[in-house]
Amino acid sequence: MFFLHFIDKPPVYDSNSASLSANNMKASMRHLGYYAATASFNADTTMKSSQKRVHVTYHIKTGKPTLIDTVGYFLRNPTLQEITRENLSKSLLLKNNPVTKASVLGEVSRLVELYRNNGYYKFTADELKVRGDTSIEALTTISDDPFEQLQLLAQAQAKRDSPTIKMAIVLNPPADSSKIKQFYINNIYILPDYQPGDSLSDPTLTERVTENCIVRYHNKLFRTNFLAQSMFLKKGNLYSQADYYKSLGSYSKMGVWQNTNIQIVEVKDSANKIDVIVQLIPGKKYTFEAGIDASFSTNSNTNTVTSYNAGSLLGLSGNLSITNRNVHKEAIKMINAIRGGVEINLNSNNRTSGSAVNSNELSYTNNIVFPRFIFPVKKYNNDKRIINSETFINTNLSYINRINLFKLQSVNFALGYAWSNYKQRKWSVKPLSVEFVRLYNETPEFLTTLQQNPFLKYSFNTSLVAGMSANYSSFKINPKHSNKQHSLKLNVEESGFPLLLPLRQLHVFDKYLRQFIKADVEYIHSVSLPKSALVFRLFGGVGVSSRGDTTLPFLNNILQAALIV
Repeated sequence: MFFLHFIDKPPVYDSNSASLSANNMKASMRHLGYYAATASFNADTTMKSSQKRVHVTYHIKTGKPTLIDTVGYFLRNPTLQEITRENLSKSLLLKNNPVTKASVLGEVSRLVELYRNNGYYKFTADELKVRGDTSIEALTTISDDPFEQLQLLAQAQAKRDSPTIKMAIVLNPPADSSKIKQFYINNIYILPDYQPGDSLSDPTLTERVTENCIVRYHNKLFRTNFLAQSMFLKKGNLYSQADYYKSLGSYSKMGVWQNTNIQIVEVKDSANKIDVIVQLIPGKKYTFEAGIDASFSTNSNTNTVTSYNAGSLLGLSGNLSITNRNVHKEAIKMINAIRGGVEINLNSNNRTSGSAVNSNELSYTNNIVFPRFIFPVKKYNNDKRIINSETFINTNLSYINRINLFKLQSVNFALGYAWSNYKQRKWSVKPLSVEFVRLYNETPEFLTTLQQNPFLKYSFNTSLVAGMSANYSSFKINPKHSNKQHSLKLNVEESGFPLLLPLRQLHVFDKYLRQFIKADVEYIHSVSLPKSALVFRLFGGVGVSSRGDTTLPFLNNILQAALIV
């Protein structure tokens, strides 16, 4: 397929713009480490349909890249020098690698972050200079020995053929000497119901003191220990930028405050101490949601099952939910939701039963989310590699009545933990997951349909799944090509062991318990184009059943099929 692009009123050729483009290409090559790169162009004028057109051809010669020979750090500050030496293994400037703009800027950013995590909270990139030396030592050496001189010339030629650079990162003496001083945390103040204009000296504020924090508030909306647990900066410790952002993120993700801010104030009576002031503006505790849905369809099929559903069908459903964002004054979120629905056959006069109602359903959902890990893994709340940790407890009860066909009850319960890290990787583990579906009151017509269609038996049966599951997902953007993304998802689930192994020996749940293990993986690679996108998806999975079962349960399919049959 060919795509034609027409340019209305094309710009007039300008040799200055062509020259600027060549210079930009040369600069881009230098940023990639090709210091000897050259860029030139030539313009040819042609005639086509009485139009003068210019064809510009660019000629780029990259030459060989300039490789890093040595990297030195000269900071003229014993503490900074020692911190740098202890973290040399993480340097982005490596010997025999090309010297690029990205690696130089990345190394400067790494050092600034490193120093700010070790107390230098006022340190910036302006305090560092990067110097490079590409001179050839052999050309500056004078020798009276002609043989030695020839050897030096040979070395110089070899250096020209394989250019190298000696790099040094030095401290740029700042005008403000406090920028190269380490700061310790003096006091941490938390204002959980902060109002614009509040000050720490307000006598109307109630004060509570913990080992690490001072909490001052108008009304006791939150527990003191809960507020202190979310603060990762510690009194008396060196300031750490990583702990600062982790604390800020910890308060922000809880959803009980509409605005969060952490202010750093230097203590006037001390040259190297700071106060941390956490300003939290609370949001609404409760939210309510309600909705009504309606649908209409016409079904003329008259097979054994759907003959009861033939005609014009009107579906009505409603849902109501209430969310409490601050259960127990610890930002624990609880969602309670009720949903009910009914399907009405507008042609009920043609039905043998005479009932206008085809089906009805009712469900209740309760979700509880703790903004941290709870027992028995609460010790990992202080792990710096983990962010956005939470514990969830999900419960769902539902009832479906397909009149003249069957009735279906289901109970779902799950207890799990979820967390992520700074590299956009997410984990979710459910050490306990129980799903039970009960199918009963089947009519003879429905049982006949199952016998005539054996594949439906996999979706309509009474089953119990009890076990564990784990999920992993990651998302990555190509650093060199931002229009390319990669995502990976892994899922593992088991039922029947080892959690319920003692019950197996006692022959408990023998009738309905399904024992299996299954896993699946999904990989997606996408390339974003100006007006479209290319998406490549790879998916695979495997499931193994035991105890003589020949199939795996399809509990989700049961609920979906029950609604559409």
